[in-house]
Amino acid sequence: MNRGFAVAANVKSDVIAAAAREADRAGYTSFWVNHPGPFDGLASLAAAAKESQRIALGIGVIPLHTRGPASIVEGVRTHALPLDRLWLGVGSPNPKSLDRVREGVATLRRELKTQLVVAALGPKMCRLAGEIADGVLFNWLTPEHAKASAALMGVKPETTAIVADAPGDVARALARWNGVVDEVVLRALPADEGVESTLALLRAATP
Repeated sequence: MNRGFAVAANVKSDVIAAAAREADRAGYTSFWVNHPGPFDGLASLAAAAKESQRIALGIGVIPLHTRGPASIVEGVRTHALPLDRLWLGVGSPNPKSLDRVREGVATLRRELKTQLVVAALGPKMCRLAGEIADGVLFNWLTPEHAKASAALMGVKPETTAIVADAPGDVARALARWNGVVDEVVLRALPADEGVESTLALLRAATP
């Protein structure tokens, strides 16, 4: 099972740079940022790109109802993101989420020669993602729900997280995901958003 590492796009640039550099060296297969509201996740991902050489770079995910395909294409080009390493994640809430995602992915595929990922939980979006995307991004799921890859009902968010007191606890918790998905992306939620706290979590989950 491949392993990715993720941080919030709005953390300080030195945290993103240090985490991307360490993840690249440590054998992680991907490094991700989110796209929180008005904050530009593509700009944060550019900081990670400058500090890495081989690791895939993911953004999960850009909401198409607030940032359309043309703006996404412009952002990718403005920040000179390496298309051969980019996993460009998009998604959309209802209403008309299926149509918006289908049209958005089609436009992005015409303009950018990169890997496209669709955020999905429900069965309709999962089917659409399997049809048009290069990957499906499941967010805050337990292994049991990832196997079903349908609706996330009756599951509290904290049950999808790993809470650990020691590095060994992280590795044991991650073992539950083996054989369930192709790649687990670990979203760092350190006690503070400093470099050392973030790197401590990264090292504890090193592949």
